[in-house]
Amino acid sequence: LFGASYPDTLQASNTLATHLLRRGKYEEAEQLLRRAMAGSEEAFGVAHPTSLTILNNLAVLLQKAQKLHEAEALLRRVLEGSIDALGEEHADTLQSLDQLAALLKSGGKFHEAEAYYRRALFSRRRKLGDGHPDTLACMNNLALLLKVAGNHREAEPMMQQAAGSAEAKFGFGNPLHLWLLDSLAQLLQELGKHEEAEVQLRQIVSCREAALGAGHPDTLQSMDHLAAVLKAAGKLSEADELLSWAFDLRVDKLGAMHPDALRCTGSRAAILIEMKRHQEAVALVKRALTSKNVGEELGLSNPSTLQSLNSLAAVLRDLGQQAEGERLYWRALEVAGRNFGPMHETTIEVLDALARFLLDSGDFGEATALLRRAKDAREAILGKTHPETLESLNRLAAALAEAGNADAAWAMYAEALELSDGALGQSHPLTLVTLSSLAALLQKIGRHADAEAVLQIAFQSGQAALGTTHSATLTALEEIVSCLAAAGRCAEAEVLLRGVVSAREESLGVAHRDTVSSLSSLAALLQQHGNFTEANCIFQRVLSIQESLLGPEHPNTLAAADALATSFRTIARLREAEPHARKAVEGARSRFGPEHPTTLRYLSSFALLLQATGRHKEAEPLIRDLLSAREVLLEESDPDAIESLTHLASFLESEGKYNDAEPLLRRVLCYTESASGTSHPDTLTCMNSLVMLLTGARRYDEAEAVGQEALAKAEVLGKNHLCALQSLTNLGLLAHAVGNHDKAENFFREALSRSEAAFSRTHPSSLNIMSNLAAELLANGKQLDAEPLLWEAVEGKEAVLGVAHPETLQAVNSLATHLMSTGRRAAVVPLLKQALASSESQLGPSHPITLTILNNLAVMLHKMGNAADAEALLRRAAAGSEQTFGVSHPVSLRAAANMTSLLKEQGEDVGRAAWMTFVCGTPVRAPADSPPASIDASAGFCAIPSTQSFGAMLTKVRPCQARPPSSSTGGYPGSATPMSYCFCEKARPCGRFEKESGRAHGDMQSGNAPVDSDSPVYCPAILTFRDDDPDSPENVGPDTLARAFSLG
Repeated sequence: LFGASYPDTLQASNTLATHLLRRGKYEEAEQLLRRAMAGSEEAFGVAHPTSLTILNNLAVLLQKAQKLHEAEALLRRVLEGSIDALGEEHADTLQSLDQLAALLKSGGKFHEAEAYYRRALFSRRRKLGDGHPDTLACMNNLALLLKVAGNHREAEPMMQQAAGSAEAKFGFGNPLHLWLLDSLAQLLQELGKHEEAEVQLRQIVSCREAALGAGHPDTLQSMDHLAAVLKAAGKLSEADELLSWAFDLRVDKLGAMHPDALRCTGSRAAILIEMKRHQEAVALVKRALTSKNVGEELGLSNPSTLQSLNSLAAVLRDLGQQAEGERLYWRALEVAGRNFGPMHETTIEVLDALARFLLDSGDFGEATALLRRAKDAREAILGKTHPETLESLNRLAAALAEAGNADAAWAMYAEALELSDGALGQSHPLTLVTLSSLAALLQKIGRHADAEAVLQIAFQSGQAALGTTHSATLTALEEIVSCLAAAGRCAEAEVLLRGVVSAREESLGVAHRDTVSSLSSLAALLQQHGNFTEANCIFQRVLSIQESLLGPEHPNTLAAADALATSFRTIARLREAEPHARKAVEGARSRFGPEHPTTLRYLSSFALLLQATGRHKEAEPLIRDLLSAREVLLEESDPDAIESLTHLASFLESEGKYNDAEPLLRRVLCYTESASGTSHPDTLTCMNSLVMLLTGARRYDEAEAVGQEALAKAEVLGKNHLCALQSLTNLGLLAHAVGNHDKAENFFREALSRSEAAFSRTHPSSLNIMSNLAAELLANGKQLDAEPLLWEAVEGKEAVLGVAHPETLQAVNSLATHLMSTGRRAAVVPLLKQALASSESQLGPSHPITLTILNNLAVMLHKMGNAADAEALLRRAAAGSEQTFGVSHPVSLRAAANMTSLLKEQGEDVGRAAWMTFVCGTPVRAPADSPPASIDASAGFCAIPSTQSFGAMLTKVRPCQARPPSSSTGGYPGSATPMSYCFCEKARPCGRFEKESGRAHGDMQSGNAPVDSDSPVYCPAILTFRDDDPDSPENVGPDTLARAFSLG
């Protein structure tokens, strides 16, 4: 009617284009605006306000369509035209400055965007004044940019100034003031200042509810922000309640299928998942997705619907329903691709989500292919240096590293670092994240020195740009601590970590989650370094904070309870450990379910605690639960599942079930190699555990090969690294097992020398190695060299571990045995009485260690002619053993045997108990906390039970005086574990007993003095059976022999 360039036509075109843009019809709107722009420029010129308005609207459309490069060029034209036509300080020019700065910010060009925002702020201040709404809004936009760029030190005071000015000029509760206050609250949340953020957001919600109503979009948005802060602070129940209310309000106003309602559904489902209320989350999201109105009102093309699909898939993944979850992700990807195209932001986000899901499922090939598609799409749309593109590059590199392709991952990280450093600067958070990821890769491939150097760069960059107390700076420092700890430089790591804790306490407060996390790391490091007492105090403090902050049933609280129980168990305060262990197990069962990996981890830890307290009957049902879940655990890659496998393997090994334990331990080894690298301390610790398992199974050649490999890898970390000391100790124990005592002694001496150099002579590592060396010297007949070490080990362990610690009691028992064998009986009784009092008070009267000390003290008193006191102690030992283990257990048989011997000496008729005497004369290698021992022919002493053993077996032996060293499968080198007690590897049943020489016929040559043939309690067994020996005619245990002897 009037032509394309007529003003009313241009205005109508602009209005229609805006309407089409709101409906997502980008192509139609773009064509309309391009025609209008051509008509306006032809009629009025490029610099005319009408042309600039249309040009600006076209740039906005292109920005929403992700055509950022063309949008930027148009906005620059608009700005230049506005300055020429209207001047620098005209409102339209300043608005153009804001729009260009916002576009540059979205494109990751933070430095240039900051310059435009500062230019606009300067002009507004000069023209409008500091308190004008436009000035305050511009100040807030600049602060938001600084926040995104990681410059929180300048962003926070700027936001506070803007909010304070608005409150002073317009009053509290003014819409502008509330908007500025909301921005400040979100920054405070990001900085971890949850209490301040919560207070402000509650004020905002209250003001908006009073002014606008509870169902107003602004009020509901404030509720969402408050729920996010509550969730971050661990107040999950309050957050869920608030989101539930917000959802109901949205349903009333907008309908259940409105995008905002669906978005709220996804947020609430995420909170329910974190609260482990999985079934409720499934029902919530499925209800939204299966509604008959979804297709009618929105269709699956709506981004909010896709978000709900992603939330449901995440829930299904947590519930272990991998196939169903994957199907939903693929469905979401198909819908997004069909409705938005492969280059749309929603499609790319679903690609990322599906790739993460597949990575968790172990499908590295498909996951990396999807991540490449996402990276390529972002690169094409946003450019190589856009933050989202760089994040995609980092995600792809991480996936390649997880898949074991270290070379490709290295190349990706190097490219991401170069681009991020050039575009964003070395101090940008994304650059720091890339540096940290690169350092993690270097650690995984064993380049620890290079990893430390990279982390130092990250720390120094963050410190210079963000300050010493900024979260990113402290995180980089904590990663340096981890690197130092992995390299065995615990003293340096401790100094740095104490600084991190102090800084977080000062800047965030004692109860902040980051502070608590740093405290937990410090406790773990101190425990690793042998400072058990302070570590335990910090673990108690962490649990107290978590309980007060998050409540007694929060997952973090349960994890703290389990950590404290483990700490108490480490220092042998077993009674104090139990309530915390029970709390963790019961809480996990309630929140996660009985078969969740976290529940099983706590269950396995509790079973080990019950085993340590000698309560095997109570531990058995827990172990049965773990065994029934073994197949599920073997298929899992969850760290909790791996830790459960480690505990279960340890328990099975202690029971002598090597064939059952080995595949579990090899699965753990495979996981640690994949997750942490072949030379990581976790991997080496697992290899050392495998060495001891193979040694216990008498597969010595395999044990030697694995042990030497572990030592070679550990020495790359440093010759004095804890893993290297562990490997040396285990090789010494292996050499002892095969009878190569000189070689064993050399290993122990080298390990002790290195431990002293790395730590000190009183460090738990040095003291345990010292005990092993003393035992080996005794085995070699070097009593004079051994005795000073025995005394030093006792005194050192009493000072470091406490008088009631199992390793201290073992050291006391070894010293007492040595003193007894050299005729110094008077010195033995006070040692054993003190040990008995400590063991009974701390471990309990029925603990295997207590029962062993009872037996040994009784034998000592008997030798000294105090038969009455000896009998009383032996009766206590026998009653405690039967109550704890049952009448047929080796420990019970041992106690009965000594009781039989005493009664027979007193002329009493023991009758049927004689068979127990005979059986007990054969040292029975029993489960961990109840191993039998060879009863010394001269002293009648038993070895202290300990945390690891080589399994149950019956074998032909000779009594011995020397006590063999202890073993180590984890923790400190040389941690208490008795070796086999004078067994003969080649012994087989022969039915002959050479009474005149006191030797059993066969290959057994122990080199000890002949046994007094008049002492039947110490007589070697005639028959030999081994329950895991395929050559034995049948599997024979104590019950079988008991029946056989009772039948004559």
